[in-house]
Amino acid sequence: MLVTVAIPFYNPGPFFIHAINSVLHQTYENLEILLVNDGSTDGSLELALGISDSRVSVISDGINLGLNYRLNQIIDLASGKYLARMDADDLMALNRVERQVNFLKKNPHLDLVTTGLCSIDRSCKVLGLRGPETEGEDKELNLESLLFGYKSPIHASLLAKTSWAKRNKYNETYSRIEDYNLWLTAQKNNDLNIGFLPDYLYFYEESNSIRPELLRLSYINQVRLLLEQFYDDFSFYIKFRFIFKCLIKSLVVSVPFVDTILLRKRNMVEKSAVKALEQEINAILKLAK
Repeated sequence: MLVTVAIPFYNPGPFFIHAINSVLHQTYENLEILLVNDGSTDGSLELALGISDSRVSVISDGINLGLNYRLNQIIDLASGKYLARMDADDLMALNRVERQVNFLKKNPHLDLVTTGLCSIDRSCKVLGLRGPETEGEDKELNLESLLFGYKSPIHASLLAKTSWAKRNKYNETYSRIEDYNLWLTAQKNNDLNIGFLPDYLYFYEESNSIRPELLRLSYINQVRLLLEQFYDDFSFYIKFRFIFKCLIKSLVVSVPFVDTILLRKRNMVEKSAVKALEQEINAILKLAK
């Protein structure tokens, strides 16, 4: 059963080759790998074009059109029954695709599945862990829990039926909140039949994502999304609470060193578990280029 693994990239830096390697060495081998360039100028396009693996296709028009555009382009290009997300500066566990495909095969009523996430820094040190505590569906998932981020699935580790992705394309109006918008829209349309794997099958280097200016933009666009697309779906009280929360967050992220605090606030587990994850990361980094 063919799986499309897609990596959009824009100047991803030296970690790009490791991200690609973590896909090329998956235990699930029936893959097509789409490397979609968004106007990179750092040599990453040349690196992608130099990969000699028949499963890899490089798509490049030389233009910087943004992540949301590229995610929709990927949906149109995907040939697999399933479509897996991947960011260009992250890593995936070598059994990630196999685990997620098997989960959806066992749960045919579900359309997509996400996993736990291991947050790492640029030197690949484990900073913390995020994800669901139990495997399966979350019956408490609803518009309000998604709006406030109480139950937000992890977008980076998403594997979905391609048919679902074609029904639920990304809104290109709001940057920095493509996943937030996706979950709310799909839930509103009663089309978020999602399952969860608690295992940490994705390694996320998120230092770039917590830059204060980017966080502020995401909070602004969350408010815009609420007012422009979901205004009638929530009571005045919920809307007031949410807008106030976004305002406070947008102010807090301007405080010096808040980005460092955010990176290190994740819930940590015992040292043995962290050591095992770091060993897995190091094994991926040693894969042949």
